[in-house]
Amino acid sequence: MEPSPEIGASILSNLMFRWTGAFIAFGDPERSQQPQVDDLFEPPHQYTMVSSCAQFRQHASADNSLFWNLVKTFKGPILLQLALNPLMALFDFSQPMIMQR
Repeated sequence: MEPSPEIGASILSNLMFRWTGAFIAFGDPERSQQPQVDDLFEPPHQYTMVSSCAQFRQHASADNSLFWNLVKTFKGPILLQLALNPLMALFDFSQPMIMQR
């Protein structure tokens, strides 16, 4: 029997990829048919894979790279994240200073 590749993996590999096993197991189609996942959050239609693929096909062109097609398709959410993430980081890191006063 051949040893598992996880046994010989580096510490960095273990730290970076240990969490993916839970996501892969959770995404197993057989598991999604089980009754305990009935309480999962159902996203709005605009955030489903079907809607996102339709948006991508509508905006994509063969002339552009995949990156630019994705940016063109999802520029609204990307710009919103670019604006809100620094603000969120500011609030996260300023909490200790606010709490001291």
